Amino acid sequence: MIWMDCACNWLKLANKPSALAIVTTLFLFGAVGCSRPSTLFVGDRNVPVQLEFSNENHHYASYSPYNDDTTRVNVRFCQLKDTLRPSYRAINDSLLRTIISVVQSSSPLEEEEKKPTMDVKTAINGFIEAYKRSVSEGFPLAWDLYADCTFEGTWDSLIQFSCNVESMTGGAHPYRWTNFHLYSLRSGKEIYPADYLRDTMELRNLLIQKVRIAFEATDKNLQEIGIYEEYAEGFPIAKNIAITSTGATILYNNYEIAPYYLGPIVLQLTMEETRKYFDLRALNRH
Repeated sequence: MIWMDCACNWLKLANKPSALAIVTTLFLFGAVGCSRPSTLFVGDRNVPVQLEFSNENHHYASYSPYNDDTTRVNVRFCQLKDTLRPSYRAINDSLLRTIISVVQSSSPLEEEEKKPTMDVKTAINGFIEAYKRSVSEGFPLAWDLYADCTFEGTWDSLIQFSCNVESMTGGAHPYRWTNFHLYSLRSGKEIYPADYLRDTMELRNLLIQKVRIAFEATDKNLQEIGIYEEYAEGFPIAKNIAITSTGATILYNNYEIAPYYLGPIVLQLTMEETRKYFDLRALNRH
């Protein structure tokens, strides 16, 4: 088992007694982040292994000469400092690709204009240039992007990150979402729920029960709570699952199973429940 001390963990929101947390904001720029070194104690040998992180921060703003519209890009992400280990380098590269993908997919660029790059500054410059061009062509946009990819914790030889994004593209409200990324410190490979989930039907029933309890609506059907009609008889297991030493967090982003006004739905599994529904031995094989 691994124990970790790190101050950066928004998943603490989901560790409250309630099974559901409505996350009002996921973006804490300027916070402690992942810059502090963290120590893991591995197995019965109690051998300390240092994990140190560096933060990269990119803040840009471009002001329209024609009106008050402004585009802002704020990007922050963690990188493991120990780049001598191939597995750590692989994790860093994966996180880098994730951040670049977020920037490019959120920009006003046309699909054919999005060029492959492994440099965050290049991706952001493309975002800004696309904004400037839209303004010069007479289409001013309030186009903002905030992205924060942070370290969440560990479980055994696994390391958990979350990528939190807020994008404002001129609609009625910002679009917010979070993606979890679980990696093996041994291999550097990303691990997905399909690699370790078991008893999925029973787990789905448990999640439905947790949603009903969280909304204090045990006597109502799911549609009455606000869940989409197509999921009135039950919803799928979310693709976003985070695993740390306290158990598992299952996240449904806005619009996945319910309208925007309900907010993201965050369900917490205890470690006992996690052991029951997840094949933890499969996780350790990675």
